[in-house]
Amino acid sequence: MISETFGTRLKKALKLKDMKPSELSKKTGIQLPLISNYLSDRYKPKQDRIYLIAKALNVNEAWLMGFDVTIERISDIERQEASDSDDLTLEILKTVKTLNIDQKKLILNLLKNMVQ
Repeated sequence: MISETFGTRLKKALKLKDMKPSELSKKTGIQLPLISNYLSDRYKPKQDRIYLIAKALNVNEAWLMGFDVTIERISDIERQEASDSDDLTLEILKTVKTLNIDQKKLILNLLKNMVQ
């Protein structure tokens, strides 16, 4: 659930990071008048600009959009690792689906032993 507007969160992040809108403009390549429009909630940025702003301010994109989540940013490396892990999990599931019931039981036992 969204608790605050993008503009409100952007103001908070700028204050917290002791950054002026002009500095944010330089860091992101987003024109200052557009950042002013975001601050006043005249316009909402698209996802690519939210990413640039969040990265420049080192805050979580979802927090910046007003969601009730932690302000701490998830690094790009952590994002990639999670994505890679998800891809690998999907590949494992696809492969397991092709096995017969006895093979699936064997794999389950192997996995349980590996976890212990």
